[in-house]
Amino acid sequence: NGYFSDHPFLVLNALYQYAGMHHMTRHMVDLMFLEQMYCYKFKLAKLFYVGVRLFGLYAWQRCVKENEARKHS
Repeated sequence: NGYFSDHPFLVLNALYQYAGMHHMTRHMVDLMFLEQMYCYKFKLAKLFYVGVRLFGLYAWQRCVKENEARKHS
C-alpha cells in the first residue's frame, strides 16, 4: 500500500534475534531499520525508530546472552 511494509520489521527482528552472531552493532541495526522505513515511505519512521532505540536494548541484550550460551553449549 506504500505506507507500510513488513520488510523493515522482519529484518530488524532477524538481526536482533541473531545479535552477537554477526558483525553489526545495535546502533547499526537500528539505523538500517530507519533507512529501510524511509525507503518504504513509512510515515511514522522516526517514531518507530525512537521506540526501538528506547526499548530495544533489553531485547538486544537478551538475544546476545542467549546466543553466547548457544555458542558455549
